[in-house]
Amino acid sequence: MKKVQHRLFAEPKRRNFVRSSRKIMYLKASTNNKAITVFSSFLVAVNEFGLPKRVRSDKVSSNYYAAFRHLEDIGELDPDLDVHLICLHYVMIPRINMHLHLFRRTWDNHPMSSESNKSPQQLWISGLLLNQRPLTDTEDDHTFGIDWDGPVGTADPANHVSVPEADTPLKAAIEARLQETINPLQPSTCFGLDLYIKATQEVQFVTGM
Repeated sequence: MKKVQHRLFAEPKRRNFVRSSRKIMYLKASTNNKAITVFSSFLVAVNEFGLPKRVRSDKVSSNYYAAFRHLEDIGELDPDLDVHLICLHYVMIPRINMHLHLFRRTWDNHPMSSESNKSPQQLWISGLLLNQRPLTDTEDDHTFGIDWDGPVGTADPANHVSVPEADTPLKAAIEARLQETINPLQPSTCFGLDLYIKATQEVQFVTGM
């Protein structure tokens, strides 16, 4: 998911051993597309699963985008207002990451007919066991990490977009207020839109807007 308009990004990474496991190593939404943000998530995955031989990056989409557009259509969200985006990120990023975690867990354990009904998790474990055997060939440092069977990447302008950041003092003041009044993970029947609207009402005490 790459939503530059709302300053939301998500990058899923899959890992490959001797054969492709298709296991998702990390899947996390953030407010920017900086390399350090993606690298931090990668390091967390490395600490949990070890250093991969190859890594694939996929694009994902989200039903949340339709919800955000609905907020715009009814006049509750203006992507050009930092106050609105701060409230949107406060409420939605934890909710999106919660759903991404559930998706990742479900995906990693679903049977794949093309792999004799083995799951990505089972294939990953098989790859770990295979990698414990002595290798008969050697790796070329110049080609290490290249997946010759993988798709050919194309330039994505969104990867090079400079995403503006909200005013830090304003962001801190708004988030402090919201932390006192709204739990972003509390139950909602409409993708958290009700919580976002409540958040924008709460910040009126901070901004007077």
